[in-house]
Amino acid sequence: MLLISATSVGAATRDVCPTCLYTSISDALIASADGDTIRVAAGTYLAGGTIQGSGWSLTLEGGYNESFTARDGETILQGGLSIGGYNSGSITIDGFTIEGTSGDGISLRSVNSSYVTHSTIRNCTIYGSTGNGIYVNSAGTTMLEGNRISDNAGSGISISHYGVGGVTSMVDNVIHGHTCSSCSGIYEVSAPTGGLIRGNAVYGNRIGVNLEIAGATSSPVISSNRIHSNDSIGLYVIGGAASIHHNLVHDNEVAGIRYVAAQRASLLHNVVANNGDHGAHFVSGNSSNGPYIRNNIFYGGKYGLYFSGSANGTGWIHTIPSRMAYNAFHAQSYHPLVVYNNFHLSRSSEVPGRSDDVNGFAWSDANILIDPGFIDPSLDDFRLRGDSFLIDEGDPADGYASEPVPNGARVNIGHEGDTTLATISGGAPSVSNVSAVHSGPKVEITFDAAAVAKSVWITAEYWDGTTYILIPPSELSGDSYVEGYRTGRIEGGTGRTVSWDSAGTVLSGQRIDSNIRLTVEHGEGASTSESNDFVIDLRPTPTPTPTEVPSPSPTPTIPSATPTPVVATPSPTVTVPFSPTPLTPTATPIPTETPAPTATYSPVITPDATRTPIPTETPAPTAPYTPSVTPEANPTGTPYPTAAATPDPRASDLPPEVLAYRTSVKRGSRISFVLSLKDDRSSKLKLHIELTVNHKRRLLKNAVVRARQARSVPTKMRVYLRGNYRYCVTATDDGGNTASSCSVVRVR
Repeated sequence: MLLISATSVGAATRDVCPTCLYTSISDALIASADGDTIRVAAGTYLAGGTIQGSGWSLTLEGGYNESFTARDGETILQGGLSIGGYNSGSITIDGFTIEGTSGDGISLRSVNSSYVTHSTIRNCTIYGSTGNGIYVNSAGTTMLEGNRISDNAGSGISISHYGVGGVTSMVDNVIHGHTCSSCSGIYEVSAPTGGLIRGNAVYGNRIGVNLEIAGATSSPVISSNRIHSNDSIGLYVIGGAASIHHNLVHDNEVAGIRYVAAQRASLLHNVVANNGDHGAHFVSGNSSNGPYIRNNIFYGGKYGLYFSGSANGTGWIHTIPSRMAYNAFHAQSYHPLVVYNNFHLSRSSEVPGRSDDVNGFAWSDANILIDPGFIDPSLDDFRLRGDSFLIDEGDPADGYASEPVPNGARVNIGHEGDTTLATISGGAPSVSNVSAVHSGPKVEITFDAAAVAKSVWITAEYWDGTTYILIPPSELSGDSYVEGYRTGRIEGGTGRTVSWDSAGTVLSGQRIDSNIRLTVEHGEGASTSESNDFVIDLRPTPTPTPTEVPSPSPTPTIPSATPTPVVATPSPTVTVPFSPTPLTPTATPIPTETPAPTATYSPVITPDATRTPIPTETPAPTAPYTPSVTPEANPTGTPYPTAAATPDPRASDLPPEVLAYRTSVKRGSRISFVLSLKDDRSSKLKLHIELTVNHKRRLLKNAVVRARQARSVPTKMRVYLRGNYRYCVTATDDGGNTASSCSVVRVR
């Protein structure tokens, strides 16, 4: 142990080198006094022991050349440094390499309840120790800056604040290679408010950063770190209200971020990418104050954002809708967001998932499922490209002044938002050449959208003769159109087309002069343009009935000299063929992706004598009944043309009537339908049944089933979105006769 006592008077600089007055660090320390600086030239020196004093300020600097005019060498200490008892004093250790130490590389310990009040360790390289790289026990205010700490048997940095009111600042350190089962790159216990972990590269450890916070309201800051490729969790936080912002957390084996018992924590402007099971996992909480989660990108991995109660069921985690917005999700292999146990749930958002996640989750307004547009995530380059939609799309209430100009007057989403490294804004979008044409029940809208961003928000309105009325985004569709949390989104380009699918329903029975007004937006920029004027006439065309078919006029009878009795010569007439069900031969079948007409009856489709059954949908013969008609398929499996088939002796001239009935179903359960097949043939007649269920124009299920009369038809599909599902059933018999029925099932 080196016991330092105030035997010398006044601050001095004491140099250590082979030819100096002091040839060892020990000699210089023995001679030192309060305020002294000890400079050590490049070379290898023995250290070891404990430096102890009281109320002093002492600085140790390594790496000097022989003339002490520059610090361009390496000073190696064998044996490490242990400092204790600098009560009410401070010590600085700067520029040393500490290798192969038995025990901790550098340790700051309390001695007889006396501890180092202020300490700074910077620009040191510490590796190969049998203990921790840096160990601080009951230390006061501690600054660890610019150190390279690797491959020690314990943790890279291990700090505890038991009984001490000081805080720790860890800035710009590189920490890796600490892989024992209890090791972390950074491990801090009882972290108080005011602590800072910033700008560090922490990788290749068991746990990257492991932080236990002192109290429920303590709020250390974790910012601008790159935490990646750790064997378990990248950032593990327990308790308190940590502020976690502008971090890049990626490629950690189990989870990017795990936060247990979060009280008022905040997760802002982070990129959490390609982590194993969870991007960010919040566990329990026991507080009515949920985490504040905004402007983050969750990319890759199994889950993006995951909430769960504690394992014993006693912990609660509250998720407050207004605290979570402007987050982007992409490419999760399971679900973008999952919530379990004791949550506040209500309406849905754009992010899809399952019954216990976002579809029942009370999001505020602005979470989005989109490709963030990274430069090259395969090379861990998570900067935003210039055409990224997330540029200028962050929380409008957040600052953006740190971003380079032009910055679009709005912050970017992601870890570089509101920093000098942010990708610059590409400027406002524009819309032009808007053209609208109505066709049947739809209005087709064509336009050009110019924007640097790959996609833009789009709003469509129609003129009702008095004012412009918003067309709901859910009523629009298009090849690159996606309904968003705010309006719709569409990729920019020329000749873009969206279809107003519900125009016929909205404007039913009207005849007006109208036009379409489009507005495209990105960030704070917007552009509006109107289409040509056109006449909307979407009144339904009357269906012809037999009474409306005109009969030919009787052939005039030339008077003769001898009148012929009327009963002997009846007037010729044209017989109108009788059809029990009105036929609509000019109707065009509506694709399954297109909402069906609102008519209350099922249209009967005219039989197509030339239709060939689809091979994969052709039913096999059912024993014991063997049809007397031509077999359904030849030996090669190719269906025979229906025109060459022998007519089914049981077949009616009319197709079967198909009714599918299901009024409502509970959210999270499977949908099943009861099919009633009404015809005059045997109940064992097999039919081709195609069941299609649509929701918001997205095809959720398309299955082929076999059914008999009044048979319940289950599906494998569970429904998770509350609202109305539209479904259609189409039946085709062996003769090619086809009938269909559409209805709605309500999901409670």
